[in-house]
Amino acid sequence: MICQPITISKLCCCVYCGKRSSHSYFQAKLCKQCFTNLQPAKKRNSTVSLYQYNEMMRQLILNCKVHGDRLSLLCLKKLWLNSPQTTKLFGKCSFIMPAPSSLWGRLHGRIDLAWWLTFWARQAFPLKPLSPPNYLYWSLEKQAKKKKRRSTKITRKKTSSTQSLVIVDDVITTGETLAKIAKSITAPYNLYYLTLAQAY
Repeated sequence: MICQPITISKLCCCVYCGKRSSHSYFQAKLCKQCFTNLQPAKKRNSTVSLYQYNEMMRQLILNCKVHGDRLSLLCLKKLWLNSPQTTKLFGKCSFIMPAPSSLWGRLHGRIDLAWWLTFWARQAFPLKPLSPPNYLYWSLEKQAKKKKRRSTKITRKKTSSTQSLVIVDDVITTGETLAKIAKSITAPYNLYYLTLAQAY
């Protein structure tokens, strides 16, 4: 059997390191080495996170949110939807809600990644969208900008209801945002929390 040489048209660049490789080595638009360098998040009782917020994940998220990089956005989409954890959690939930973006982020033109994560999930799974209360969108400062940050305890809310709601955010830092959303929900949902990355 004669192996066909890889032509330039069949090569693509890793969205993180820029290394060229064949499509067969690419997962989520990352080269094999970069993909294996992604670190799974630590297990928490209340919140499910997919990856640790290490330098590579941080750069991918910043490229997406700050610079509007389309390839980074597509990369995060594949990482999000191809995770067995998201498939498992979305499979037992009926509703989905994005964490509200901060007023600071909107004023600076940042991409609302939590909204995109929710949108992709709704495309792939039969989830009904819910919105957090409007007053939560008026947070002047994002969590990463606050000088004093304390971890907020997040509890899983379980009721006798058969309806489950998953609250989605891009990165969890202190847990304050998710805790505020959970506190604002008065309907008897079983609450779950899912984030792309974990920064603590």
